Amino acid sequence: MNSALASAGATAAGLGPAPIDWSIGEVELSLGWHGCGGPPPHGVALLIPLTQSLCLRQGNLERILRPPLDLLVLPAGAHAVQTSSFHGWRLSLDAERLCRLAAELTAHRLSPGRCRRRLQHPRVLQPQQPSDRQWATSLRDLLRCCEPAAPQRSAQHLALTGLDGVIQRTVLLLLCGDLILQAGSNTAAPLGSKARIIDDLIAWIQDNLDRSIQLHDLEARSGYSERSLRNAFHERFGCGPVHWIRSQRLQAAQARLLEPQPGDTVSQVAAACGYRHLSQFSHDFQLAFGLRPSALLRESRRR
Repeated sequence: MNSALASAGATAAGLGPAPIDWSIGEVELSLGWHGCGGPPPHGVALLIPLTQSLCLRQGNLERILRPPLDLLVLPAGAHAVQTSSFHGWRLSLDAERLCRLAAELTAHRLSPGRCRRRLQHPRVLQPQQPSDRQWATSLRDLLRCCEPAAPQRSAQHLALTGLDGVIQRTVLLLLCGDLILQAGSNTAAPLGSKARIIDDLIAWIQDNLDRSIQLHDLEARSGYSERSLRNAFHERFGCGPVHWIRSQRLQAAQARLLEPQPGDTVSQVAAACGYRHLSQFSHDFQLAFGLRPSALLRESRRR
């Protein structure tokens, strides 16, 4: 751990008692001084500093999160992440429950898989947009309601009010608000409209990046001709469907190579992202990111 993290850890050491842990419904909460640590054993953890900045290190990247609105999202398995000691909140949430809740909020127009991919990687949230700052402030206000003098005694009463569900929804809007609002904006479009059909097609592509997807698959699934699909994708993304699918595969591969699982190889990552030929994957990856996938994998393991 570098000097900034070590210094922050030393500052926090001995300043106050151990954190208080309790649960409200499906949300696990911890308030107080938290020691240096890493990702949770399961689910998703939110770290929210209250009175002292939180230092984060991921490889060669170092970030500082400051109160009152900055927060850190740590999924299980993000072993390359180190955090300093800090005083504040640590929330533990079920990632799959959040994904299902996102689908419910959009009447299942948003697939759980899209939120699942969003929650698989560490994220630093430093809200700048008014809407994001509003959600971050709302979360802080909700957490203040969870600060009773005797948490274990009042947790049942808070759970009966459905406060855990409100906290989950607020967290979800902070983490996946753009996906939820985009899916929600489609409610006014007729079920058979072109916009809805293309939305469904995009969601299907993102859920099936591991398999071979050809233009005729898109034509059969959407009912549109190749020319109509090219026009629709150019209108939304500035490129054709083949180029867009390739960029989605490469972004997914980059994310996995940055956080490799034990035993992962470049060949396995390429196959998991829909590439059938390793040489083509290496060529496309180096063209997109300026380095070979094997070099990125070695660097991630070294960290």
